[in-house]
Amino acid sequence: MRAGLEVAAAVSSLETRGTERLAVRIGIATGLVVVGDLVGEGSAQEQAVVGETPNLAARLQALAEPGQIVLAGATRRLIGDLFRLRDLGRHTAKGFTEPVEAFAVEGVAVTESRFEAARRGLTDLVGRAAESAILRERLRAAWAGADQIVLLSGEAGIGKSRLAAQLAAEVANEPHTRLRYQCSPYHRDSVLHPFVVQLGRAARLAAEDPAKTQLDKLEAILAPSSIAETAPLFASLLSIPTGDRYPPLSLSAAQQRRLPSRPGEFHPEPLTDPDLTLSRHPARATV
Repeated sequence: MRAGLEVAAAVSSLETRGTERLAVRIGIATGLVVVGDLVGEGSAQEQAVVGETPNLAARLQALAEPGQIVLAGATRRLIGDLFRLRDLGRHTAKGFTEPVEAFAVEGVAVTESRFEAARRGLTDLVGRAAESAILRERLRAAWAGADQIVLLSGEAGIGKSRLAAQLAAEVANEPHTRLRYQCSPYHRDSVLHPFVVQLGRAARLAAEDPAKTQLDKLEAILAPSSIAETAPLFASLLSIPTGDRYPPLSLSAAQQRRLPSRPGEFHPEPLTDPDLTLSRHPARATV
């Protein structure tokens, strides 16, 4: 999905000698395929792919508007709420006895948790009573005044995020503030990506907001501090143009990352854990 959005954006930005802008139509379906021998020659050489799935993708591509991505129903169910979609209804497609579902992709959704966005409801937590008890014990210790840090480590898919979600559900009615920072395999070269996303979420920035509106929202959450000193730095971090409101920064990207955010130095290092959740009680803080 992300590759499709990148392809559509890249093609639309190409400069040509013609008056019309270039655009692609993309159809995406999920299922089994049969990959055969190589066909064609030179740069046109490719492997023959046959089956219902590529046929469906081709029919969905025909439904798409220029610059649009259209998904099959099975693909839509797999991606959960990770992307903003528009239901195009059911359409008759050649080679299919029943009308097929179609969904237009409008962009990446702003989600606090990829784990929750990818799932329509959680199953019961089974076999993790001991681990859940440890988390609750650490949380109570933090609320009693003893700072705590808990690291959940293990192979992908064993239930780390599910365990964290269970703890969040258990304390949902307790007075606390939860801050969630998530790394992404698509932003390995961006050390501060988790903090950029969290800051944008805290400021309620929307992709469709003009730069002035985004800057106003950013200033609103920075209001207790010196706006003139902090706003340009955070605006640069969030890729928000400041226009004539502030003078341009004279710092390189590396220098900006090394500026202290509080008294004392703060040097961010790359994060490898996919989901870092902070929960703060009025008295103390815990991770």
